[in-house]
Amino acid sequence: MAKLPKQPITTPKGELRWVFITGEGRPNLNGENQYQAVLVLPDGDPRAEELIEQIENFWEENKPKKAGEPKSLGYRTNDNGEIEFNFKTSTTFPDGSKKKIKVYDSKAKEVEKELKIGNGSIGRISGVMAIYDNGPNKGVTLYLNAIQLIKYVPYDGAGAAFEPEEDGEFVADDAPFEAEPAIAGDYEPEPAPRPKRRF
Repeated sequence: MAKLPKQPITTPKGELRWVFITGEGRPNLNGENQYQAVLVLPDGDPRAEELIEQIENFWEENKPKKAGEPKSLGYRTNDNGEIEFNFKTSTTFPDGSKKKIKVYDSKAKEVEKELKIGNGSIGRISGVMAIYDNGPNKGVTLYLNAIQLIKYVPYDGAGAAFEPEEDGEFVADDAPFEAEPAIAGDYEPEPAPRPKRRF
């Protein structure tokens, strides 16, 4: 089987959300662990339009023969009218060795320390766009390689900032059951139809 086309891609500066690049990453819809990072830009922003044009041109130039409309192109419009570019990759190589998503600072120097990146961080994503062809499902996947942080907002895993209630009745230590631990940052974007073609 012929190798499917791929091409390097680097995003403009934008807001980073739902970044999972440490540990086991997070499971995708098939239950497979992945590393993930989403770059968000306002709809209509020239930077978003240029990135969309780059992805769509890559699709038009490399799409499989007799391909109709792509199932997805690696981006979507969310409910707030923003464009989300979703980069992902498996957490291991085919030989089972662990992948590392490199992180660079604003001066393009690699950060050796492992960082947990919170929503609201500003940066760029470097990766590869690749054609996928799974029978009737064809399109473009954005693969994650590295992140450059311009502004770093640490992910602290904090939930709501509650104050203790001195006369409260429920105390976790007294609970007669085993509670399942919450999954930090548990987020699954709603499946959405492919955005309207713009070019």
